[in-house]
Amino acid sequence: MRAVKILLLAALAWLASSTQLSAQNGESVEIAREHTVSSAILGEERPVQVALPVGYDTTEAYPVVYVLDGPAHLVHTTGSARFLAENGRMPAAIVVAIANTPGNRTRDLAPPPGNDDPGDATGDASKFRAFLRDELKPWVESRYSTRRYDVLIGHSLGGLFISHVLNTEPELFDAYVSISPALGWADEEFVAEMDDLFERFPAARGALYMTMGNEGGATLSGAWHLAGTLEKSAPASFRWHWKRMPTETHESVPARGTYDGVEWIFSGWYPIDLMADLARRGASELPRLGNHYAGLSAEFGWEIAPPLNELVNTVYQMVESDRDDDALAIATQTAEWFPDDAYARSGIGLAHVGACRWSEAEKHYGRALEMAEAGEGYGWLADFLRGELRRIREKASSDESCVPAA
Repeated sequence: MRAVKILLLAALAWLASSTQLSAQNGESVEIAREHTVSSAILGEERPVQVALPVGYDTTEAYPVVYVLDGPAHLVHTTGSARFLAENGRMPAAIVVAIANTPGNRTRDLAPPPGNDDPGDATGDASKFRAFLRDELKPWVESRYSTRRYDVLIGHSLGGLFISHVLNTEPELFDAYVSISPALGWADEEFVAEMDDLFERFPAARGALYMTMGNEGGATLSGAWHLAGTLEKSAPASFRWHWKRMPTETHESVPARGTYDGVEWIFSGWYPIDLMADLARRGASELPRLGNHYAGLSAEFGWEIAPPLNELVNTVYQMVESDRDDDALAIATQTAEWFPDDAYARSGIGLAHVGACRWSEAEKHYGRALEMAEAGEGYGWLADFLRGELRRIREKASSDESCVPAA
C-alpha cells in the first residue's frame, strides 16, 4: 500500500495548495459598499454599508447580520462572520452596518421612559424599529440573495434597543447579540417593564446572547435583572446565554462579544465532538451525524449538511489507516448529502484508490470530472482529476505493491 499512500499524500497536498486564495501586491480588498436608504418613516436618508460574503453567489441564499452603530463595528463584525464561515462555524452571511445620522443616536436607539422625566424623554425607538421592519429589511431582501434568518447586533444603546425590540416585537429578528446593553436607562425602569415579557409572548422563538465587560452600577444590575427574567420565564423555544467578560472594557468588548455571540447563535454548526467521533470510530457514527444536522435544519429553517471538506478529509484519514470499508461508507454518504457536488463525488474515487479498486476509482473520478467540467468554480478540481485519472491508469497496469480488486 505504500505506493498508494504516496499517491494519496500527493493528491491531498495538491488539493490544499490549489484551494488557497492568493493576494496580489498592491491590490485593495473591498470590505463593503455604501448605500443610502430613503426613509419616509424617519424622514431622512439613511446610510448603510453592505458587506457580502466571500464567494457571494446569487444562486445561494444567505442569512443577514444587521449591526447598529455600523461604521464603528463594520470591520470586526465582517471579519468575525467571514472567519467563522470559512472555518465551518456558521453559514456565510451578509453583513449590513447601519450608520447613525448626526445627533439622532439616542432618538433612534432609546425607548421613551415611562417616568415622564423630560431630561430622559428623548428616545423614540419605535420609529427606528418600524424603519428596520418596513423599509430597511425589505430594501436588503429586494437587492440581495437572502435567507429568512436575521441577526441583530447592538452595543450599549444598541443593546438597549435590542431589549426594546424583544419587549415589543421579538419575532422581528431570529437572533440577537446584545453587548453591554445600557439597561440602567431611566433608573432600570425599562428593564423592569420586561418582567412579564414571556407572559405577553409565550410562544417566543429565537436566541439572545448578552454579554458585558467590566462595567458595574446600574448597567450591570440591569443586565442581571434581565438575565433573571430570562432564567425564570423564557420558554424552551427561546435560547439565551449571559456572559460577563471582566477583562474587557465598555469600549473593547464589542469585538470579542460579537465573535462569541455569533458563534454561540450558530453553535452546533460544526459539532466538533461528533466529527472527532466520526474520525475515530468510523462510519458507525454517520447516523448520529445525520440526526444532528436534521435537528439543526429544523432549528434554523433550511436544509443544513455536514461540512464537505471535513467529510472528504475524514475519508482520507480512513484510507490512511487502511480502514477501507469506513472510507467507502463515509464517501458514499457524503455524495448522498451533496449529490451535485464534484468534490463529494471525488471522495468515492479516493476511497477506491485507497483500496486499489482501480476500475471503480476510475469510474467515480471520471464522473466527478464530468461534474467539475460542467459546473463553475471547480476548474482546480478538474485539473486534479485529470492527473489522477492518468496516474490511476498507470497504477492499474504497473503497480505490484497493491493488487487491484476484481
